[in-house]
Amino acid sequence: MSVAYRAERQRCLGFRAALVDTSRVPDRGDERSELHGREAQEFAREFLAQIRVDAERWETWYRDQRDGAVWLMDYPSSELQGGGPPRLRRQAFPMPHALPEQVAVSVTLDGEPLAGAWVNLRLPMQRKNDYGLLFGPTNEAGALTVSGADLERMAHLVNGLFLMDYVGLLGWWTGEIVVTPFDLDAVRRAEHAHRTWAEAIPDFYPPDFVDQMDRLTERLAASSGGELDVAAAASGGAGVRLTCKSA
Repeated sequence: MSVAYRAERQRCLGFRAALVDTSRVPDRGDERSELHGREAQEFAREFLAQIRVDAERWETWYRDQRDGAVWLMDYPSSELQGGGPPRLRRQAFPMPHALPEQVAVSVTLDGEPLAGAWVNLRLPMQRKNDYGLLFGPTNEAGALTVSGADLERMAHLVNGLFLMDYVGLLGWWTGEIVVTPFDLDAVRRAEHAHRTWAEAIPDFYPPDFVDQMDRLTERLAASSGGELDVAAAASGGAGVRLTCKSA
């Protein structure tokens, strides 16, 4: 038994950002891809605009005001006081995309709002694994709003548990968000993941997650062969692209 999907395409588009070929960046004569110490600091002050500071990782991200290239300043000598001299490196990807202020999602079953629905918001990454973040339930109108802070918080939980499998969102996210509603198969996968990981990342799941999955299973099973539709729209966040699709 399966539930058919019909994707809403009007506001959900699908394509991916390509990596930047740094060999095509205009030559400025003395340009280098890595600088250290005072030279790095002076270069940043003269040419770069700060994008974001990650205090936990001691990283500062910049955008070159001349060609848009992205630079990362970090402190690789962690054994030295203060992390040692800074290192500044050009990054081989576009300017990091800003997360949307919010993503508004609506789910319907056979044309009627589906209360209690859950969705997977997948954030494709240019390195390592994509993030698959679960959000729900929808309200009586079948609607759900996910903030950019929600996305960042959930991704941080996943990254903290699987450091070797994921990179941080900043810099490596393609800017695309793939929205997929839970069908029966997705519910079963989510329940299995919950049994495996709920104790390790308790904040990833609500306390009544199992009960919510049971109720959603009943609603989906009662509509065998029905159409499960999803639509989404994002506000804020330059360059964000939405794709609504079936599982």
